[in-house]
Amino acid sequence: MKGSLMAKIVKPTPYDLYINIEGLRRLWPNNPIIPADLVVCCGFQAIELTWRLIDSAHEDRRPEADIPQRLERYVDLITSSLRTVAQSIDAESYPVEILDNAAPRAKSPGFALVPLLSDRLARRITETYFSEFGHLPYDIGIGPQMSQMAQFIGSSGTSTAQPRPSLPYEDIVSPHDVYAIHRPEKNSPEDHLFAGAHQIVECWLRLVHHFLDESHSLAVEKDWDAASEMVRHAWSALDMATEASQLLDLMNLADYHPLRVRLRDGSGAQSIAARTVRSKARMAINPLLEELRGKGTSIIELLENPTRFSGQFKYLQRISRFGKKAQEFLFKHYLLALGVIGHRGHGSLGYEVNEMASRAASPVFPEIDQAHYDFAIITNLEHGASAGEIISRRERERGICVAPETTPCDLLNTSERALESVYEYFRFVSEGNAAAWVELFDPVEGRISDAGSRPFIGRARLMVFIESFLADFPDVQAAVEKFEIKQNSLSVKWVYRITAYNGLRLTAQGVENFTFSERGKILTATSIWDPKDLAGQLRAGLSPCTADG
Repeated sequence: MKGSLMAKIVKPTPYDLYINIEGLRRLWPNNPIIPADLVVCCGFQAIELTWRLIDSAHEDRRPEADIPQRLERYVDLITSSLRTVAQSIDAESYPVEILDNAAPRAKSPGFALVPLLSDRLARRITETYFSEFGHLPYDIGIGPQMSQMAQFIGSSGTSTAQPRPSLPYEDIVSPHDVYAIHRPEKNSPEDHLFAGAHQIVECWLRLVHHFLDESHSLAVEKDWDAASEMVRHAWSALDMATEASQLLDLMNLADYHPLRVRLRDGSGAQSIAARTVRSKARMAINPLLEELRGKGTSIIELLENPTRFSGQFKYLQRISRFGKKAQEFLFKHYLLALGVIGHRGHGSLGYEVNEMASRAASPVFPEIDQAHYDFAIITNLEHGASAGEIISRRERERGICVAPETTPCDLLNTSERALESVYEYFRFVSEGNAAAWVELFDPVEGRISDAGSRPFIGRARLMVFIESFLADFPDVQAAVEKFEIKQNSLSVKWVYRITAYNGLRLTAQGVENFTFSERGKILTATSIWDPKDLAGQLRAGLSPCTADG
């Protein structure tokens, strides 16, 4: 049964009208008995639409269109599409007992164009088709046609020895309807590429939504391995949508811009499928967050214990990668727009191009992003004593000295000036005044380190240290409790009362040993404290995961 609930939208957007999205949706199976029907349908429809672009390219006589480059990219997309569809189905997707051995094989209008390609490009397609689908116990439905194409171009080893039951390719894919779905605009040479690329994207986005729905259902049942596999298929389909969208960089701007003006109020940003990928992904992650919340567990615990939480960890990794793919999809659209209307340009819906980059930079799963940050801060503290140890050891092995010995001044006669610098040291930390804090150090030899860790040397590196510290701990109230002055050094016992980046209230304490130059600048500041204690406070304050709709 063809059709879709989405096809019942009363008022289509200008974008929907332009690419005839309703015509496409009517060809998509709604709740098919065999789930693989949707994969074969949308995947091969995307391929047929790409063949239609090849057909259009062969009719294009513009020298500036760079037809060889277009054909290369179209064939790249077809071979990638074949592999993606093949990886999304398997031998069990279609029980052979329900297939008709005597079913007539279909004739694809797209694959019929194989002879129009160079032998090299044609072989790429036929060999990819048979390598990806030739091992299945059933035929996709165009096997005989593909064998004929392979024989025509002299490609060998591309047909199976035994006849196989066949899918009803015509019924599933509706290739002739798909091939004729777009009516090209007159006097717009780039119209077919612009509309066709978006139609191909929509086919793949339909599969992205399908696989995310499946992953959600399986995650609700706590079948984490199967749910993870569905997420993998979802990101593969999204990769294809991204690759298809990038065909638009083939357009000649002198021919595209007049079309863009004529299409005012129609924008790919109106794509319902593209706009709702993030919300669908949010739905897919909620069962995992609910599971963790119910067990009083955090994402960090999964990251630290991948073996103990193997199923949930795998799902977390897969859904996290999908989030990155969704950001990549948006960012590549931003780069595409950048090459068309520039970074100051506005799309037809009024959005600045730069806003696309901002949306792409926004994580799909803020709780995973936050957990990664928390995990990094905690491990920075837990392993602080060995920070930079590998690099320092390699330098020593090569005889490289990056932290030469310093010559501190005698403090017995300059203790007042040293004490003033130390008070300012802690005051500037409390005030968050990084620039003033760095100025307290000797510009060349000034350094800071935890005992045993690789030091930050020189004002540029000291600025890196203090800015990172203040970003992680933006509110620090420093208290100095005890001084001890020796001939060449000054020791201070300190207490930090901290409000961390996540609002947690923490306490740290330790001793800071200082030495000074003859000019009264800090040569060395060495902290003796237990960063693991601060890490433990951070860890204890983290809440279990929460899920939202």
